[in-house]
Amino acid sequence: FLLLGFFLHRLERRTAIAERELQGKEVLASLGEMAAVLAHEIRTPLGSIKGNAQLLEEKDADNPCSQAIVRETTRLERLVNGMLDYARPTPPQRTYVDPNQTMARALEMVAPIALKHEVNLLTEAADDGTLLNADADQLLQILVNLLQNAVEAAKENDAGLVTIRVRADNNEITFSVLDNGPGFSVEEEKQLFRPFFSKRKGGTGLGLAVAKRLVERHQGQLRLKNRDEGGAEASAVFPLRG
Repeated sequence: FLLLGFFLHRLERRTAIAERELQGKEVLASLGEMAAVLAHEIRTPLGSIKGNAQLLEEKDADNPCSQAIVRETTRLERLVNGMLDYARPTPPQRTYVDPNQTMARALEMVAPIALKHEVNLLTEAADDGTLLNADADQLLQILVNLLQNAVEAAKENDAGLVTIRVRADNNEITFSVLDNGPGFSVEEEKQLFRPFFSKRKGGTGLGLAVAKRLVERHQGQLRLKNRDEGGAEASAVFPLRG
């Protein structure tokens, strides 16, 4: 009877896990449908509102109303695009990518944000010429998301610094993004990959969630940890493919 009870308990647990996974897939499917509707119904008028507000801002640069409209429409654009990226997964279109070149492109895209917040950017490139079989656009999006998060964290330091490096070893390629910001608490760590959770005001809370999904589509892993010297480190680890 004890043995039977044990197996029944395990069966019940497996059933509960399967039900939760099914519910999660149903939620994602519903989110995908909702994201498609939002994209169709919101993006076009939102772009029009933003464009007109930018014209007003050019005519009167000190107008707080037009500045607020541009700022909030930009935030809504990020939210809608983030929801689409998260809810509608696209299979990677793999090609052989130079990790150093992709890293350089990501730095170029994030450099204006870093300059605005007076955060210095450093890079450490790989020197062995190893290529990664990955989706170039998705890989770029992963790095940009991680860099943007790191810059937002590092700007809280008077001498903000973000370093991105790439290493190839043990049949893996690892992109690491390090910042000297405040890091995260144990409670925050549990929620960092949860959609719509954000530590900063005005954040969409989708950057890390989207990056994680994109990395996992490449059979990789996204890892986060606090650094001993302060700040945080995000590592996107990709398996090498022949």
